[in-house]
Amino acid sequence: LWAGNLIPGHQSAGKRLPNISPIHNKRIGDIEAGTAADIDAAVKAARSSFQSGEWSRLSPGERKAVVLRWVQLMEEHAEELAALDCVDAGKPITECLNTDMPATIDTFRWYAEAVDKVFGKISPTGPGALGLIVSEPIGVVGAVLPWNFPAQMYAWKVAPALAAGNSVIVKPAELTSLSAYRMTQLAHQAGVPAGALILVTGTGEDTGEPLGRHMDVDMVSFTGSNAAGIAVAKAAADTVKRVSQELGGKSANIILFDA
Repeated sequence: LWAGNLIPGHQSAGKRLPNISPIHNKRIGDIEAGTAADIDAAVKAARSSFQSGEWSRLSPGERKAVVLRWVQLMEEHAEELAALDCVDAGKPITECLNTDMPATIDTFRWYAEAVDKVFGKISPTGPGALGLIVSEPIGVVGAVLPWNFPAQMYAWKVAPALAAGNSVIVKPAELTSLSAYRMTQLAHQAGVPAGALILVTGTGEDTGEPLGRHMDVDMVSFTGSNAAGIAVAKAAADTVKRVSQELGGKSANIILFDA
């Protein structure tokens, strides 16, 4: 099993990290060991895509149609995606099939349907002025995912940001990159431009931190530990970007074979 960088027009160095399944603590494949140079290339590609308007300036109905095609592909590949999360995160296959994947697909469907139903507002003013409140994409969004709900966390971050017209760079947890890699492939197959949804695999130090500190990233969405979240918040302050965080995981479980 393999998960690598999906950065248009960029050839990575090719270094790999072993992907170990917590089910039996054995290697099931590799992920690409991304670097700060890979993040820089990803940000440039995402910015170029955003400015070109190939995704950001599509009509709401056009973006909706593409995301719904993506939803259909995920439904067709639901068992495959569930199996990837099962072996990668060590989750019971029944939970992946019956909880995680339906919730993931429903999230994308919900935001696809919301694309052409979220309206702006007209601000009350005097007769000599007109005030409009308009929702616009922010630009390049970095999404840093945790290991515990790989597919669902991907959906919670990517679906709203992408539906709104942003370019999104996804950095999955190095422990669980497989379903994110496959869903990104399916997105491109559905018609999402390669520069509008980019995936970079690797460690937090080598890829997550450079993504959070990059001057041309407009917003970072991060889920993880309090300590890492503090670092993300400091990086956001240093580089003047918006940040959305969910911190302080709990309820980890170790299931032994004699259970």
